[in-house]
Amino acid sequence: MDEPVQIDISVFIANALAMKPELHKDIDRLYKKSKYRYYRLAKESRWYNHPLLANNSLLRDEYAKKVLGLISCDRTDIIPLIKKGWKKVFNTVSRSAAVDIDVLLETLVKDDIDRLTDDEICYTIVMAIVTARLLGKEIISNEAYNQFCQTLYDRLRHAEGWKKLSLNTLEPGHRVKVETLKADIYRVKDMKANFYAIAKHRDSNNGDLVKLNEAIAFLFDIENLNTSIVEEVPVNERDVSEILAAYFASHFNLNKNEAAKFLVSGLYIKNLLKAYRQVKEQYFANNRETMFVELEGLEQQNAELRQRLSALEAENQRLMQENGELRKQAKTAYQQAVAEYQGQVRKLTAEVAELREELQADKTELTALRELFFLLENPETPDHTEDTPDLDRIREVQGLIVGGHDRWQQKMRSLLPEWKFIGTDNVNFPVNLLDKAEVVFVFAGYLSHALYFRIINEVRRRKLRLEFIRNVNEELALREIAGKLKLNHLQKI
Repeated sequence: MDEPVQIDISVFIANALAMKPELHKDIDRLYKKSKYRYYRLAKESRWYNHPLLANNSLLRDEYAKKVLGLISCDRTDIIPLIKKGWKKVFNTVSRSAAVDIDVLLETLVKDDIDRLTDDEICYTIVMAIVTARLLGKEIISNEAYNQFCQTLYDRLRHAEGWKKLSLNTLEPGHRVKVETLKADIYRVKDMKANFYAIAKHRDSNNGDLVKLNEAIAFLFDIENLNTSIVEEVPVNERDVSEILAAYFASHFNLNKNEAAKFLVSGLYIKNLLKAYRQVKEQYFANNRETMFVELEGLEQQNAELRQRLSALEAENQRLMQENGELRKQAKTAYQQAVAEYQGQVRKLTAEVAELREELQADKTELTALRELFFLLENPETPDHTEDTPDLDRIREVQGLIVGGHDRWQQKMRSLLPEWKFIGTDNVNFPVNLLDKAEVVFVFAGYLSHALYFRIINEVRRRKLRLEFIRNVNEELALREIAGKLKLNHLQKI
């Protein structure tokens, strides 16, 4: 019997738990306990950007990375996740004295073999192996176990490029046939490496291609999406060759008509895949976890500053008590001087006055410090004695407000119905909201990281005027807006 292949199955565990939507809230709960630590551990793992993990859907990729951080710290943390998401697997393994892959396949997979995907079958066995190791169960090393280990190893190799279809792996003769097929399609169908020339074909002699394109466009309509998603993705000769290589590898013929149809459909699919990958890259480049390292440093700095503030407050309290004692001593000395030495009254009075002046100076300084702390901890409140901005003139401006709490936005909408608003969670807002905007106001105090970067990028691209507001009180916010727009002192709100 061949020895089993030795591999680290961390990436398979991460994928297996991430593929269960019912576990996502539990994963989040565990992850939040030490999110900075888990994030660092995941980033340091060699699996963090491995294709087997990163080539999944965005949501599965995100949760797999979180699980990777959890299991890099303590794998026993995932036992509750296995019990919930893989209940049948956990119960079967926990009742077994030893784990036999042949028996597991018969017990867990055979009855559902027709409805299970390859991933589900693979990860069922992975979870069984992990559960056995966590519970201290023996795993029988037999031919089935060795074959499964080899399967996992082959999956890793395939994700890294082994036996994957590409132009580089085609046999030279097949590559020539693909290029010949492409040239024939270009000539007969009057096409070239351009999305509009292929997918938007309007030649009446190629009615089947026109109908195919229209049918695909209908699918975009059904999903309320625009075909610009794929139209904006650049297309080159290699893209066309790769699509036709996929056709040739599956059909193994040079039928120009069928290949042309496949090329139209393939171009839509390939460009959708490219667009989706771009979205994933943008998401992971700008999501909140990319700021975890910086945020952890800021939190540590904040804790140190709070500790220093507590020490200063304690010192201030000590000085106040000491000052109180000095006042008592001064009063006692004054009374003794009056009783014993009438001649020293003026001298002692002058000393007391000097002490009182020093005390008053301390009080004045302390009051100023208290006022400063109060202003830092409390926002401004409306001053109804001041003139208010001209609401009508503000409404004439084509304005857009981004961010702020929902209730605050609702109040501002009632005051500025002509203005447009983008909510804090509306990261995927339609960019046409900025088409007629003259000025964009950003409420930086309540705004997501992703939305901030997207709106800033759009403002820069359109060269729009950008301003920031900070007041949660709608009247102060209007004054702040009016101040930015220089529209004041004309009308009551």
